[in-house]
Amino acid sequence: MTIGTFHAISLQLLTEQNPTIALLDAYDAREIAEEIMKTHDCKLSPTAFLQEVSRKKNGIAAEDSTLSSEAFDAYQEYLCTAQVLDFDDLLIQALEMAETEVDKHAKWQKRFHYLLVDEFQDINRIQYEVVKMMALPENNLFIVGDDDQSIYRFRGANIENILNFEKQYTGARTIRLEQNYRSTQNIL
Repeated sequence: MTIGTFHAISLQLLTEQNPTIALLDAYDAREIAEEIMKTHDCKLSPTAFLQEVSRKKNGIAAEDSTLSSEAFDAYQEYLCTAQVLDFDDLLIQALEMAETEVDKHAKWQKRFHYLLVDEFQDINRIQYEVVKMMALPENNLFIVGDDDQSIYRFRGANIENILNFEKQYTGARTIRLEQNYRSTQNIL
């Protein structure tokens, strides 16, 4: 049984293929952001810079973004030169490997006979693509979620993933949990 977050499982799968993969930690990411911001006259805070980079990698359009393409490219070039991945790259690299290296993808698919995804209402596009990739070919996929509790739109969560699930997986069946044993009826 494999249990973990999207990022942890992606890291595990990627390091099985390439044990030298290194992950950029938050402290180093902040230092890199500060250096790039100085050389590219970027007026964002390091935290905002890294958030904008993450949004761009996840395809989340930010109309008010002040992140220049040059600063973004410099960040990506640093990661490539240093041979490290940030958290967003874990998912992107896992998805790219699955799409381009069929033998490795098939190996991953054999590992995941059944797949359970919790808090499905909060996954973004790339996470959903990773789920679909891992669930193939049997599509033994069990999702848990509540479309009334989607709170991560700012992070790219797409409520349509859960709302359209039964259309994409035509054999899917919905089981509604209508009773709650943690709260009183007034709260419900």
